[in-house]
Amino acid sequence: TVKQALIDSVWKILTPKWNIDILKDAIAAKKRAIPYKIVFIGVNGVGKSTSLAKVAYYLQTKGNLSVML
Repeated sequence: TVKQALIDSVWKILTPKWNIDILKDAIAAKKRAIPYKIVFIGVNGVGKSTSLAKVAYYLQTKGNLSVML
């Protein structure tokens, strides 16, 4: 019972409650002439830089946006 309660609690915490369309939000921010900011947080060695580079490339190619890191 305790194990299942823990599994259910962790599942509930880690399941997103909404979806964020970064490309749509970034393009909307560009139209309003305000910067769109994304923050990457994590401990050493978990792939923050790699993920950041992939998101930057995605925004540049799909949204024709300029990215500053």
